[in-house]
Amino acid sequence: MPRRPGRPTLLFGYDRPPAPALIPASITSATRQKSEPAEPPWIEISARSARITGMLCLVLRQLDDGIELTAEPGRGSVRLRSPHRPWDDLVLDLRCEVDDAGVNAATLVRTLDGDGIVAWTDSLAESFYGWDGVRSWQSLEHELRIDATHDGRGLVSLRFVIRGPQGYEAEAWEASVVVTLDSGEDMRRLVAELTSLIS
Repeated sequence: MPRRPGRPTLLFGYDRPPAPALIPASITSATRQKSEPAEPPWIEISARSARITGMLCLVLRQLDDGIELTAEPGRGSVRLRSPHRPWDDLVLDLRCEVDDAGVNAATLVRTLDGDGIVAWTDSLAESFYGWDGVRSWQSLEHELRIDATHDGRGLVSLRFVIRGPQGYEAEAWEASVVVTLDSGEDMRRLVAELTSLIS
């Protein structure tokens, strides 16, 4: 697939070809491209940040049972929804769905009372002027990881990586989507929405 200049590229791939039973039915539209036998199968997709007169257009939408985060309606969306405590204790499960051109995947994420995701996101919001490298958060059983980078100009990119059916297994499938938001008001709003979701 030819790459368009100025548009970041996402790679959705596997360390090795997974067994068919490990590919979830929810990955509905992804089609592997042919490659040389020595190369692992991969899917190349692209995502862009919507900008209007130089300002990022972020959509953070409340759902009936969670939130949806996207940089542009219909592209690069992440949904965190259906939080519940199966045993009425610290174990908190939620569903994470990622969606982009060619990729539609979902997995159950198990945490211990959110695994500190609110505090982690709040620390990003507090680091308004930026940081070096990647800051990451990961759920208890590795079904969800979020990698955060700051461009030094007021924009934060969040890469949501989901794995399943058991995220801690080396052969688990993996899918990811990147959304970009500003490091000020958008990040503070995300903190508030996550606080409401986890509580």
